[in-house]
Amino acid sequence: MIRPRLLPLSLAALALLGARTALADPIKFTGYVENDFSTTDPNVAVFNVLNSPLDVGPSQFMINNGWVSGWAIKDIRVSYDSKSDTLSVGFDTFKNAQGQPAIVGDADGNGDPGGASPQMAKAGGIDSPHLGGSKSVGIALAGVNSADPSQPGPTVLVAGVPADKSTAGPGIDGFTVSLPKGNSGVAYNFGKSLTNASGNPVGQLAFDPSSAHPGFEFSINNFSKVSGIDPAKGFWMEAFAGAAEDVVVGSAGMPFVRIPAFDAQNVPEPATILAWSLVAAAAGLRYRRRASVVG
Repeated sequence: MIRPRLLPLSLAALALLGARTALADPIKFTGYVENDFSTTDPNVAVFNVLNSPLDVGPSQFMINNGWVSGWAIKDIRVSYDSKSDTLSVGFDTFKNAQGQPAIVGDADGNGDPGGASPQMAKAGGIDSPHLGGSKSVGIALAGVNSADPSQPGPTVLVAGVPADKSTAGPGIDGFTVSLPKGNSGVAYNFGKSLTNASGNPVGQLAFDPSSAHPGFEFSINNFSKVSGIDPAKGFWMEAFAGAAEDVVVGSAGMPFVRIPAFDAQNVPEPATILAWSLVAAAAGLRYRRRASVVG
């Protein structure tokens, strides 16, 4: 039971705890990356990939139709929740002429991620459904290089959909979190799929990309347990999205970038702490004055 005298202070303390929790909640996936990984969230880091959808070299018929390829990755957004030890990642695309984000994996941008347009088919391109064929979307992670902090350490983990489907995992569209095979890049660097102590996958793809869920969003559980990764020290990430057989458009890649330490992003700013301290102090003072009058 909370004594009445302590109630205002208790409420202020609970509010402070609530503020900390709000900053650290895991991402709730909807398939709309810009909404889910808001830039107003201090626990979200955004990394630019392409400056324009034209950077993937779309065929002229795509430009004429106002289509945007699902390989035109605008940015990649990352968030880490220390409370649940979960890393969340979202691949964000540019919007087409209708103002809708392109569907990740929809090579020609016709709105069907599993069917080539007549123009694409005529050119000999293939647009396999469910990120099939040689379609690949994923990231590779490396730890901090203690010898040279300006460079990534060895790759320790690869997550996403591999181009080589013989290395596909048990998740949606063959999603997997794997040990690196040792190849360069991401698409063909998927090795053995990782599982937890219960034999379950350590990561999940939220949706098979579609018009209802255009982004590519996934999570990795028990992230701090990954050998070679310490979220409190930061880490490195590279990324890829593309396929070999689409013909009418290129692919997108992001070389290794440094992900800053996430520990500070899960703690309120000093100004926030100070503000709640003042609220608590003021609440306590008002109660004491009231008690004095009543007494």
